[in-house]
Amino acid sequence: MTENEQMTTIVMSGGTSGLGRQTLLALAPNPVHIILLARSERRAAAVKQEVEQTHQAKVSVIPCDMASMSSVRDAALRVVDQAESVDVLVNNAAINMSERQVTADGFETMFATNFLAPFIITQNFLKAVGRESGPSIINVGGPIKRRPDIDDLNSQRGFVQMAAFESSKAALVLYTAYLHRTLREERPSASVTGFYPGIMRSNLSSGFKGLVGIGERLIRHTLPGPKESGRFLANMIMTPNPGSRYPGLMYDNKGQEVTVPNADDYALQKALIRRANDMAAPWLF
Repeated sequence: MTENEQMTTIVMSGGTSGLGRQTLLALAPNPVHIILLARSERRAAAVKQEVEQTHQAKVSVIPCDMASMSSVRDAALRVVDQAESVDVLVNNAAINMSERQVTADGFETMFATNFLAPFIITQNFLKAVGRESGPSIINVGGPIKRRPDIDDLNSQRGFVQMAAFESSKAALVLYTAYLHRTLREERPSASVTGFYPGIMRSNLSSGFKGLVGIGERLIRHTLPGPKESGRFLANMIMTPNPGSRYPGLMYDNKGQEVTVPNADDYALQKALIRRANDMAAPWLF
């Protein structure tokens, strides 16, 4: 067996800071090949050096701007070209913006980055690996109660930062629930799991403005950093047969199953997937 065959190949977005960086550092002692999707080449190079410096892990960097759907599709193509197989896909990247901005593709930026980009990466990944493959997919999110407005996913009718952010992340959770239900029917060996890192100090939480932002700044010093959650996420990534160890939809950083609102609303999930497929069509394989 070759070295590449012995290594666990992991594709991860959002790995240059916060939870993602801590996860990569926790993965470093393992025989892993990490394919890091990153917008900043400088930050990606720094993390690559940290991970590879004293450990057996290998890091490959693929440029990927999660707000550009063409960049996301190109990154997915490069993953397929570079990796003989992928064992785990981790959709971790997310942003938080105080004002409504629109990407070059015409999407509200948080919606594009936090949901549509992971949707395109995952759909393309699943198509590329074929039906016989049983990959592990981990989507980082939380038990958000808000229901996305399927007819206004781009927040055109009115932009409120917290509502738009929660809607984008709730959409990812609904997609996770949809895959959790449907993918196992097609590929019994596949695993789809949500990971809730909990409330912690991060660039994501510090991006809120107004009263929410004031509250975050007041309690920020009391919040834990991302190191503990990163260690747990790394353990989840390296778990053999993760569908047996984590059969539920979402788990927190203590390994406890988390109740997810709207997880049983299959009609809402299907409506979201239909809309997402229409929006993402130009960038799907």
